[in-house]
Amino acid sequence: MKYKLKKYKAGSGAYKGQMIKTAVPAYNGIIDFDKFCELVSDNTTLNKGEVQASIYCIAQQLNHLLNHGYSVNTGDLGIWGVTLSSPQVLEDEELHHSKIKANLRYKPSKSLKQTLEHITHERTE
Repeated sequence: MKYKLKKYKAGSGAYKGQMIKTAVPAYNGIIDFDKFCELVSDNTTLNKGEVQASIYCIAQQLNHLLNHGYSVNTGDLGIWGVTLSSPQVLEDEELHHSKIKANLRYKPSKSLKQTLEHITHERTE
């Protein structure tokens, strides 16, 4: 993966107030949904439309299951779930449902995380 150095002023830590540099990915662009489905189709027996329909169905099912309190293991993609955040209260009556915020939780699979171990790094300008 190509990377470039980003320069910025450190807001905290040992270098607080100093101009420092850190590595950031030099992305090649974004693969849109249509192209992604085409790439998947090229490596399966499914045509592009079937891949698109499958992904839309997966998204609908994830939405439905997450909204009904399930965590969903999607195999090599990882596990999806919902976490909640709310203010701390002393009494049950103090917490109104409008103060509870739902957040999407995603935990990549072990095999997906292992792909990161094999990425080589190359600096670019």
